[in-house]
Amino acid sequence: MLWFPTGGGKTEAYLGLILVALFYDRLRGKLRGATAWMLFPLRMLSVQQLARISDVLYHADIVRHDEQIDGQPFSLGYLVGANNTPNRLVYANNWWPGLQAFASWAPEARNLRRLVGRCPQCEEPDSVCLEADLSASRLLHRCDSCGQRLEHLRQRRGDRALPAISDRVDRGQSDQLLHSTPSSPPLPTALAARARNMVGTRTPSAW
Repeated sequence: MLWFPTGGGKTEAYLGLILVALFYDRLRGKLRGATAWMLFPLRMLSVQQLARISDVLYHADIVRHDEQIDGQPFSLGYLVGANNTPNRLVYANNWWPGLQAFASWAPEARNLRRLVGRCPQCEEPDSVCLEADLSASRLLHRCDSCGQRLEHLRQRRGDRALPAISDRVDRGQSDQLLHSTPSSPPLPTALAARARNMVGTRTPSAW
């Protein structure tokens, strides 16, 4: 059995392997779809890792774009169930008020539903805010400090987008995932078996 203390570089080691796999997929002609799945036993651990993965994917996609590598932007999925992320954005559940009601909330109240607070572009803590796009039925993440968005379908270098955080939950497909497929999705143990049966053509690069 191998043991490494906290700060020993375990996360960086597996994130490095994921980046190699992501670029290899694009270079061999895989233009979209899941490349990596990350499984965490605790939700708090998955939230902590989510921010680190978001940082890595953001900077990796800058390299992908600047090197003119074909394919969809690298993106991030998050599977935790309907009690922690919206199941369907338009409709309310016991955790989510519905997109129309959410849009009317004050920014401070909306941000209580976010998963990532620190922007990977400017590294300003607690700066990423949630916005509702009612016309497209989308939930957007924007940095209040530098204006960057976690909206992975926009690819222009002058308006850099952060990797999207999509959620696919334990009861069917979420509205966010129907728009695109993340490259890398972290998910807690309880949803692992179910998630394996849910992967189709619409999958992020990382879960």
